[in-house]
Parts: sequence; C-alpha cells; structure tokens
Amino acid sequence: MNEHRRILGIIYLVWGLFDLFLLTLAMIFVTRWLPILVEEPEVVMVSDILTIIFSGLILFKSLPCIIGGAGLLNGKKWAETLVLVIGCIALFFFPIGTAIGVFTIYVYVQDRKKTELNETSSEEYTN
Repeated sequence: MNEHRRILGIIYLVWGLFDLFLLTLAMIFVTRWLPILVEEPEVVMVSDILTIIFSGLILFKSLPCIIGGAGLLNGKKWAETLVLVIGCIALFFFPIGTAIGVFTIYVYVQDRKKTELNETSSEEYTN
C-alpha cells in the first residue's frame, strides 16, 4: 500500500504544480496583456478582479494539492486526510479530477482495511 500512497503523492504534486503553472500563466495574461490588447478603462477593473480570483484559486486549489502530495511522499499521516478531502472535491471535475478522486478514495479505503485487518489479527493472537 505504500506504493499506492507514493503514486498518489506524485499525482497530487504534479496536478498541483500543473494547476499552479496554468493559473499563473492566466494571471499574467490577464494582468499584463489584456489591458494592452483592449485599451478600455473597464478592462483594467475587470483584470484586477480576475487577478484576485486567480490568486484565490492558486491558494485554495494548487497549494493544498502540492502540500498534500509532498506530505504523502514524506509519509505524513495528516496528508492522507488532506488529499482525501481534496479527492472528494475533485470528483466533480470530470474527467481527470474524477479519476484522481476515485483513486484517492480507493487508496484510503484499502489503507483502512489493512489497518483493521492488522488490528484484528493482533487481537486474535492475544486471546
């Protein structure tokens, strides 16, 4: 099961870095190029609002994925809960998010089964 956790950590790290890259490119386009392409005062206001939205997406989407993936790769127990929450939310982002969410739930359930099986077998030996 450690192999699945390692794969899941890599998936979340890559997914978070990819989102961070795309959101940063979109933010650069909105803040730098959009006002140059369209010289209207309203565009500047819209670009400021979009910058805030993209910054929020980076904070609430990309960074938790990167932190959770790095935590799983380092064997942190809290990272399992973080990626489980992210995975459940990712189920709504068809098709890639759905696949990642299903795999996350699968890894989490298999890990819990293994833990319960070990606890049950250790109780049998003590009785």
